Parts: sequence; structure tokens; C-alpha cells
Amino acid sequence: MGKENNNCKQKDFYFRRHCILANFLSSHSTDIKFAFFMDADIGVINPNHPLEEFLEGKKDFDFIFYERIFNGEIMAGSYILKKYSIY
Repeated sequence: MGKENNNCKQKDFYFRRHCILANFLSSHSTDIKFAFFMDADIGVINPNHPLEEFLEGKKDFDFIFYERIFNGEIMAGSYILKKYSIY
């Protein structure tokens, strides 16, 4: 893996991948405004909808998660993250 992996001390893959994304965003602080993270088991149903459609009317957010219909669990398997210049 690249330099984004260097300071992620977590051994668990499910935590490590979020650390790697945070490092990636940190190293691309000027050219990325949003990150869309999705697991490998997420499928795109209709590719004709741009990701910006999911941001319409949601200007005041940090994260957008989804909720599982059958048990109300908040999922971290896919999310949209707003990038802030805090680094």
C-alpha cells in the first residue's frame, strides 16, 4: 500500500480502511472536497445519477451514513464525507 497506510496502527481491516482514507484526504487537502466511501459489496443500481444528487439540500453536514432498513443499524460500509482543511 502507499504512504496513506504508513501511520495507521490499527490491525483490524475495518478500522484501518477509514484511517487510510483520512490520510489520503490529508495528503490531497487542496483538490478534494468530498469523499464517497463504499464497500466492495455495494452495487451501483443506476449509474446515471451523479453523486452530487445525494448532496442536494444537505449543505450542512460532515458525514452522510445510511441506515439498514431491517434493523435500524447505522452503517459505516458506505458514506459520504465532507473534507475540511484542518491539516
